[in-house]
Amino acid sequence: MMAVTGAWADEVTFSVGELKNSLPSGNTSLEIPYEWTVESQQPKVTIAMKDGTTGTLNISTVLPLNANYTMTVSVPTGGSIDGVTFITNPTSQAGNISASTGTYSNRTWTPGEGGVTSVTFTPTGTFRLTDIVVVYTPAPAPAGYSVSMPQDTPDAEKWTARAGTDGTYQQLPLEGVAQGAQVSLKYEGALKVKSVRAKKAAPANVPVESITLNKTATEITVGQTETLSVTEVLPANATDPTYTWKSSDETKATVDKDGKVTAVAAGTVNIYAEANDGSGVKGTCAVTVKAAPTLAATMTTAGMTVKVNFNYSGGNYCLFTSNGDGTYTFDSGYGWAGGDEDWAKALVVENGKLVFKQNSQSTIDDDWYWSGYSVTFDTSNNTYTQWAAENIQENFSPSFTSVEVNGTTIAVTAAQ
Repeated sequence: MMAVTGAWADEVTFSVGELKNSLPSGNTSLEIPYEWTVESQQPKVTIAMKDGTTGTLNISTVLPLNANYTMTVSVPTGGSIDGVTFITNPTSQAGNISASTGTYSNRTWTPGEGGVTSVTFTPTGTFRLTDIVVVYTPAPAPAGYSVSMPQDTPDAEKWTARAGTDGTYQQLPLEGVAQGAQVSLKYEGALKVKSVRAKKAAPANVPVESITLNKTATEITVGQTETLSVTEVLPANATDPTYTWKSSDETKATVDKDGKVTAVAAGTVNIYAEANDGSGVKGTCAVTVKAAPTLAATMTTAGMTVKVNFNYSGGNYCLFTSNGDGTYTFDSGYGWAGGDEDWAKALVVENGKLVFKQNSQSTIDDDWYWSGYSVTFDTSNNTYTQWAAENIQENFSPSFTSVEVNGTTIAVTAAQ
């Protein structure tokens, strides 16, 4: 009598080179946190900032991590991470990382006792990765497998099998064996068995039934971006749970492979994640693209803000709120340093143009000085003209840098 025991495990390589090639042309940075998957494989690698904030990470042929980052390798509940191997350049950096569980040594991690579904690695110094090799046992699928012997197997009737480490051996075929389960075979015939080869057949196809996004509707202003995400794909055992981001009208908004939506023109558009298994299932977000704010609109729309930025002794600004009738209320801002300042700040409409004015009377060395500065915006062609009076003592010369409406920078050019 003999028993043959084994587990079905898979291996997948996360290649930094392939990751870089998959990014949009000219983009060499990842938006952190970043989830890295390889086609429809169950394991995923999540790169995050150690302090939980967001950021960007520049990559080339290597993924340069340091103590500011964490990297988590995970599989769904029911599976296990059986081993992780890091390939670094240079190899001398192999020791610059620690693991949340299991044992790590010389670029190789192995689990401790029990199944591990997630392990987090934290660099302790510079860690330049070129590849990550993950050995894993997939999460079980309710559909299960059938274990049988080929029809031409000698003494086929003398083989029995069981799933798991206990229970009774049963006559083949053994039905309903979960994916990733340990299977034991026992032979009670007279033949000498040299080896046994297991061949894994694909389970029955399980199509995607629903995809849920983090939002069903949102508003974005032209020129701005927002990143959508998939929060759930059901059923959990779908054969191919992957999806592709698409836009119903790219003249209104585009979306990249990571769900980042860029507003192009005013209107409405559906952004959706569509299942890759051919089921046609989509998770949809209705996006309303609002026209970009303009300086002209602030003259007649109450509540809109105008922020004039200028440079003198560092960055300075004045922020105003429109009253909707061609007048504006000063909210906040800074003048330039010096003396007992008595500033007069105003944003007014003159001859159809928007004019920012800032006048001052200051005491410097017990003498009074007057200085003035203005920027005139022609909203018909988005040009500006600035003027500054010369301060008698200080050669007063501020310089306009930019103007914002509702927090969006408006493109203006100097009038010829």
